[in-house]
Amino acid sequence: METPARPAAERLDQYGYNRPPEAHRRGPLARLGNQLKNFLIYVLTFGWNAAIT
Repeated sequence: METPARPAAERLDQYGYNRPPEAHRRGPLARLGNQLKNFLIYVLTFGWNAAIT
């Protein structure tokens, strides 16, 4: 009879650790440009500007 650790060790050797892939990091300008594509940003900006004036 196998111990529970043996199949787990075999799966670990076969498949490796259960880790998500590293995310692609974007620079600050790329993040800002991506946020400016959102229409809601313009709505909030103009609404905030209208409330001030």
